[in-house]
Amino acid sequence: MTEDILAFIDDHGLKEPVLIGHSMGAKTAMAVALRSPETVAKVVAVDNAPTDTMLSSSFATYVRGMKKIQEANVTRQSEADAILKDYEEVDAPGALYAYIPWQN
Repeated sequence: MTEDILAFIDDHGLKEPVLIGHSMGAKTAMAVALRSPETVAKVVAVDNAPTDTMLSSSFATYVRGMKKIQEANVTRQSEADAILKDYEEVDAPGALYAYIPWQN
């Protein structure tokens, strides 16, 4: 992702942009700044873990569920929730939840 962001900055002729990232995006923004500090003016890193951690085994399941949502071109939160039911354990800590910015 770091190379993608650097290419985007270059392709669009951006001069010293401020990168804002949340969670994994924050780590990506920091990686961009570390790889090419002369390219980025500032980084705003929001809600990211301070250490490297292994992804849990449920992460792959989460990705499969999110891909199904994307493939289905959902337009309602209830549609996304219905798809994710096949990918989550009921009442499991950290159960999957998709935020789709449409009204139900």
